[in-house]
Amino acid sequence: MTDVVTAVIDALGNEAHQSQQILARKVFRYVSWDDVSGFTPTVLLRQLDEFASVADERPHGRPNVEVHDLEGSEIALATIVVDDMPFLVDSLAGALQVEGRNPRLILHPQLIVRRDDEGRLTEIFDLETDDPRPEGTTVEAWIQIQMERNYLSDDNRQTADHLRRILRDVQAAIQDWPLMREQAKALAAELDQTVNPGWSAEEVCESAALLRWMADEHFLFVGYKEYALYSDGQGDGLRPIAGTALGVLRAADAASGAEVDEPWVRLSALAQQHAHDRVPLVLTKANSRSTVHRSSYLDYVGVKLLNESGVVIGERRFLGLYTGSAFTESITSIPILRERFVRMLDIMDVAPDSHTARDLRQLIETLPRDEFFAMHTEQLVELASAVIHLDERRQVKVVIRPDDYGRYASAFVYLPRDRYNTDVRLQIEAILQAAFAAVSVDHSVHVTEAPNARLHFILHLREGSTPDTHAIAEIEAAIAAAARTWLDDFTAEVVSVVGSERASTFLYQYIDAFPEGYKERYAPAVAVSDAMTIAKLDTDELAIEISRMSDSGEPGAEHESRVRLIRAGDPMSLSAVLPLLQHLGVEVLDEYPFEIERKGLHSAWVMDFGVRLPVAELPDTESLDARFSDALRAVWSGKAESDDFNGLVVRAGLRWEDVVLIRAYARYLRQLGSTYGQDYLQQTLLNNTAFAKRLIAIFDSQFRPDFIGDRGAAKADLSQRFLAELDSVPSLDHDRILRSFLSLVLGTLRTSAFLPGALTDARALAFKIDSRSIQDMPLPKPFVEIWVYSPRVEGVHLLFGRVARGGIRWS
Repeated sequence: MTDVVTAVIDALGNEAHQSQQILARKVFRYVSWDDVSGFTPTVLLRQLDEFASVADERPHGRPNVEVHDLEGSEIALATIVVDDMPFLVDSLAGALQVEGRNPRLILHPQLIVRRDDEGRLTEIFDLETDDPRPEGTTVEAWIQIQMERNYLSDDNRQTADHLRRILRDVQAAIQDWPLMREQAKALAAELDQTVNPGWSAEEVCESAALLRWMADEHFLFVGYKEYALYSDGQGDGLRPIAGTALGVLRAADAASGAEVDEPWVRLSALAQQHAHDRVPLVLTKANSRSTVHRSSYLDYVGVKLLNESGVVIGERRFLGLYTGSAFTESITSIPILRERFVRMLDIMDVAPDSHTARDLRQLIETLPRDEFFAMHTEQLVELASAVIHLDERRQVKVVIRPDDYGRYASAFVYLPRDRYNTDVRLQIEAILQAAFAAVSVDHSVHVTEAPNARLHFILHLREGSTPDTHAIAEIEAAIAAAARTWLDDFTAEVVSVVGSERASTFLYQYIDAFPEGYKERYAPAVAVSDAMTIAKLDTDELAIEISRMSDSGEPGAEHESRVRLIRAGDPMSLSAVLPLLQHLGVEVLDEYPFEIERKGLHSAWVMDFGVRLPVAELPDTESLDARFSDALRAVWSGKAESDDFNGLVVRAGLRWEDVVLIRAYARYLRQLGSTYGQDYLQQTLLNNTAFAKRLIAIFDSQFRPDFIGDRGAAKADLSQRFLAELDSVPSLDHDRILRSFLSLVLGTLRTSAFLPGALTDARALAFKIDSRSIQDMPLPKPFVEIWVYSPRVEGVHLLFGRVARGGIRWS
């Protein structure tokens, strides 16, 4: 007795009826706590009550089915009580999976019960099904399936009706299985006596042997029906012969109320081409799924019906599924298949005892067995010829076999085993589905220790469509492209870019350098470009790449960019890089850091940042990327400080050298004893970017060597406009600060800013300032001051006359 049974019986209590205790033992004896970990004993008792409620009254031969959602739960419960028979549980579970309602837990006890004449349950016996049964009892299957709730609909009647149809089909197939089995044997005997000039004796013998082999537990007979072949001069058609249907076909006729004399149905164009084929058997797949045992497409075995002249006048059709033993037996022991294999060797001119024959047999033995039944010898030869030596080469091979009746196409795809994964399989499936306009696709995968994996796809086609098998080369090329690995494309790109002579050294260093996360994010061409960039970098040198998201055409991306930093040497820490970007005035959205581990060399680093620009309208956007890159590189190398003044590069359209000048004047204001802190000065200029640009323009008009025009006139005009536009500044503090900056720029007499290398080599800048013109200058005002600034040193040298020694006031 399991722990679950003990818990449920304890919950029932001592006053529980004996039948309740028997039911609890039968239902939960094979259930572990892992199966019902989310349920309390009280909830499990509710499931027993569900069983008892559904089973309480059941007329003989009629199944009871109830499906409903469990209140306050994410699951639904299907309860079925029916006469016990094979294939119930797997048939019902398969039906629910077809609906997309995956079973979570299935309880399926077999109970010996007694019912009265009205079908009311009177007793449950504590017996096993193989025990001697008391008179008047029956064996019932009580099945309860917990499944995912259907939140799209509160009505479970459709599912309940579906389960009833499944039970009807299972019952019909089981009841008629002996009749169908005997019919297969009878038709085999009939074939033995058939003489047809279009059939060889071997062909007839093998066909009869296959029918007997099917009847010998190798075929699950699901349905049978006989059809007469008619022609009205415009085409051929089949008419069911009344009273011949067995199994699910009989059940379907009964459910649909089919009349005794059913109308004939015209065959499709492809089916008409094969209607008069002089072959004893038709072996293929039906276009409907089995409702019995497993929900795969039914196997179709048709036995041709001839008149005395040997003309095809009809067909006897079996529907069913090959059993497990049919898939494990060697092809050399299966009728028709063994004969096809021998004929294939003969066509390919292969000696039966040769090594090639053994390879061919191994290939054929591993084919999907139901596919082998449907293939003609010529199709087997085509497949075998295409793939027999494929293991000696790493390449993709595709072989398509169209169904004779245009209902489906079978595609075999062979590719190197290491290239197979789920993503590749889905891409191949999409390629095939698009190429054949398939309505649905089934697949199976065969992966062993062999170098190649085999993928098998069944492409179900629209009715009346004709599969085009002439575009195999294009399909194969598309699949080969989908199956190519990142390293395959990387290698090809390297050879294309650096040439075959340098490729070996390059690949030695970089073939294993890129992490998987990098490969998922970037194409091989980007990796080659990054590798080329890394190879050119000196240690600790920084390469910067910027791509504007507006080029992608994505909505809302016009103010977003990606900034990639590439460096060889010591790692770049996120805490060191993020402030640099934020001081440039951008919002960092995401970041992807990658270490590139080069073989025989120091690691390199790639950091990819997504950034959002700060304003809707940016000045001088054409040069923004270059200015941004130059500024970031200058800050990283220490040529410029990292603070919020750098935001003027983005928001005011300035170069980083211009920002250095503004920062130098802001630092000088500090020497003058300004009451405003550096942070406030930074925000003032960021909020008034037009004035920042005007300050640089005035400075350039005074000192830039390549300035063209009248310096004095330009300086006066720019200064007047600066002062005039100050009237629009709403903040008095901002007005005062901007006037101070203007005063400093206008009071500058000389500067070293434009000496060669003054900024690019991070030299200290010197500004000779007319101190007496600076209103904010504290008393006593010297004659002039020499203000020196760099990221490493600041100082002021005072002169109180034209000839004076002066001295350092502050540094």
